[in-house]
Amino acid sequence: MPRQEPRIRILAEELEDTKFRTPDGPRGNDPDPDDPDDDAPDPDTEDNPLLMLTNAISHLSHATRCRPEDSGAVHTKVCEPDTFDGMDLKKLHEFLIQCELNFCDRPQTFHLDSRKVSFALSFLKGIALTWFKPDLLNAIPGAEPTWADDCSEFIIELTTNFGPHDPVSDAEHQLDN
Repeated sequence: MPRQEPRIRILAEELEDTKFRTPDGPRGNDPDPDDPDDDAPDPDTEDNPLLMLTNAISHLSHATRCRPEDSGAVHTKVCEPDTFDGMDLKKLHEFLIQCELNFCDRPQTFHLDSRKVSFALSFLKGIALTWFKPDLLNAIPGAEPTWADDCSEFIIELTTNFGPHDPVSDAEHQLDN
């Protein structure tokens, strides 16, 4: 059986003198975004299948690095928030923190405030959910409440109705007792 080592050495020597066109540009330089020929195939690589394969792998690698959510990359494991029923006013802060952790973990999913509000609403129950029910069930198109697509307004609505009324006084009271 003939040895392949000389052929491999020849390929390695060819590759050393070749400029690779990768997403980061030739040999790691940043591509010029104003250069219209930046994405054009290199004529030197069109007849070299090894270089074409290398370029394809580089482009694929770059595409998966740019969109980790879309590529199925592993995410951190963030727990879903505990349901909030509005009975224990002190648990609202914890609920909001847990929601925010989920928003930060999946920014592509929660890029719209309306998605954040829907997510948080799905973890309400009891009197907290009952408070929002009329607006959710009787929504008139174009007349949705301001909190429906504005996360800050939703948090204000939630804290106004179910948060501690005066957190400083409540804290002082707890320290005294």
